Amino acid sequence: LRETLAKHADQPRIAIRALSLIAECYEMEGDWAQAEVEYRKLVENYGKMDLGSAIGGLSKVATHYARLGEREKANAVHDEALAFISSLREMVTDAGTLGFLDRLASDIEVAKAALVGDLELGLDGLIDVAERYRGQPAGMDALARLGLIYWRMNDNERALATFDRFLADIDSFDMWDNDTAKRVLPDVVFNKARILLSQDKVEEMQSLMDEIRAKLNAPSFSARSLMFEAR
Repeated sequence: LRETLAKHADQPRIAIRALSLIAECYEMEGDWAQAEVEYRKLVENYGKMDLGSAIGGLSKVATHYARLGEREKANAVHDEALAFISSLREMVTDAGTLGFLDRLASDIEVAKAALVGDLELGLDGLIDVAERYRGQPAGMDALARLGLIYWRMNDNERALATFDRFLADIDSFDMWDNDTAKRVLPDVVFNKARILLSQDKVEEMQSLMDEIRAKLNAPSFSARSLMFEAR
């Protein structure tokens, strides 16, 4: 992998993949000190080219510290990721890219809130992204994520309301062919169906399935099968 990295250092796509695999190898071996070194190289050398990989690496480092109970270190890494996102945000004007950056930042805020055991504290960012980018990929992604968090908090009322808004928006903004919306749709439908089943609302769940089948023109659609297909 290091030979590949050296050979293709001027080809970001290959270099990023090689460096990511190197970091993951150290991670799997339990050598987190070296894994952190490699993940930080992603940020330093390729962060502006592949923000997702760079921030994903830092998030893994923060999660590791959190699991060790070292909250201060975990928060420091989260803050480092937020600062990096903020620095990039000042350099872009494209709405799609800004939405992506804000969406990543909101995820980090949720992770920080999880460290203190209160997810509610970290939801403001996601709610803001869902509002500011309504009808856009970042907004749809935020709604799907927000609904899932509410479900994990056992707040089925807010989860259902959020999933319903997602389904209303994908319809009213005609986003059935949008890649981001299609990617998160299976999770939204699957989790809404799961809540309805837990409430013994079988007919309502069946109605949901029929509606989605009609919209997608997919007679054999099921939330679970579509989720597996999407993944």
